[in-house]
Amino acid sequence: MRTCVRRVRYPLAMNPRHPLNQGLICWLDTNFAGGKLTLGVVPDIAQGLYPIQIQSGDWDVGPTCSQYALNFNGTTNRSKITALTTHSTQRTWAMWLKRDGNGEAGLGRVFDKLDSGTTTIETLGYDTAANSSTGGYRFTRAFSTTTGLWDITPFGTASTWHHVILSYDSGATTNNPLAWVNGKPATVTTVTAPVGTASTNTSSYWLGNRGVADHTWLGQIADFRIYNRLITSNGEAFNLYDARLKRYSSIYLWKPQWILFDLVNNKWSWWAWLGFGQSQQGF
Repeated sequence: MRTCVRRVRYPLAMNPRHPLNQGLICWLDTNFAGGKLTLGVVPDIAQGLYPIQIQSGDWDVGPTCSQYALNFNGTTNRSKITALTTHSTQRTWAMWLKRDGNGEAGLGRVFDKLDSGTTTIETLGYDTAANSSTGGYRFTRAFSTTTGLWDITPFGTASTWHHVILSYDSGATTNNPLAWVNGKPATVTTVTAPVGTASTNTSSYWLGNRGVADHTWLGQIADFRIYNRLITSNGEAFNLYDARLKRYSSIYLWKPQWILFDLVNNKWSWWAWLGFGQSQQGF
């Protein structure tokens, strides 16, 4: 096949040596999608991270010009981190969110570790009962005797992108989550203090819903990350927020992508290097 090659853009890949990527176990790389994928697995499995299976939903414009986001319709959409079924005593979640409404049943999930049933183990989402029934983000972590509930403020203006980091150590009931919104410390209010020991299950993590698909997020989620460590410093939290806004930040590596024209078959195609001997192509 004779081809004419032209390099057109540089999607992002995780830079494994950057301090902000230490302990990272899952990343929704929404830079690569380019509005092309609707179902499938986000391709950055070459980075050694847990892949995310996009079961339903579509790609939308993300918080920056070089980024895309998963769009959830508030009724049926969901995505699954199939292989991630274990808990970690120390865990951090980071993400860009745009909430266009309260979500299904007024309980739109950002993430939920629950395949079936309704017994919540570990979840973050919008809850109309949060913040004295004025609505907002609520983090839930089940314990053997009493489940812990915490509300997070501020939670950002509706239909506006904002960055959220949540970090929690479930090793002791006296620990409270730490949270940041747009790089600034957020207020975390204990609604119900946990009692007992942290509960576990073997469910996968679900993004934008839970397994039974009855708490669908309404809006977009981008750059979703899970760490098996805590983020505790304001400086690190701000840097993680700020890194996405700085297009050439060293937290990412650029993945070359080319457009190819087949002079024999008279058709265009694309090819991208994903790193570590893997590539992807289409059209």
